[in-house]
Amino acid sequence: MNELRDSGVIKGWGIGVNEVAICLDILERTHLDCILIAGRYTLLDRRAEEKLLPLCAERGTSLVAGGVFNSGILATGPAPGAYFDYVEASADIRDRVGKIQSLVNGAGVDLPAVAMRFPLQSPVVASVLIGAATPSIVERNVVSLAHPINASLYSACAPFALR
Repeated sequence: MNELRDSGVIKGWGIGVNEVAICLDILERTHLDCILIAGRYTLLDRRAEEKLLPLCAERGTSLVAGGVFNSGILATGPAPGAYFDYVEASADIRDRVGKIQSLVNGAGVDLPAVAMRFPLQSPVVASVLIGAATPSIVERNVVSLAHPINASLYSACAPFALR
């Protein structure tokens, strides 16, 4: 793939995964232009933060943050039946999200808006990939992204995130 990029056949290449270890392993072997990392650099799950983000910065690899709602719980809040990582969220996860949601609501913003904006604080993140089932959800997301969010809110939420 690097030969194809270097010869101009393609502009870049990368991978899309939801496991940090795979990204680290591949980055040790080759140069990637971008990585779509799903659900591992979010308000709730910051497992990409310690090793992957610095390595991407060092290697010049851009991240696309996907799965920023962690299968829905950062869109719905910790309601019974909320999903995290494609299964019903555990009591521990619901408790963590409840604490995050309290901080977010106290700051006068809503949880989905903060979840969408969180990854963009890193200069390594080139884009956030947001899925939407209807045009009205797209419109809501655009409106949510327009609200300013104080960066200190992300730090306040950090103790409740998975690492």
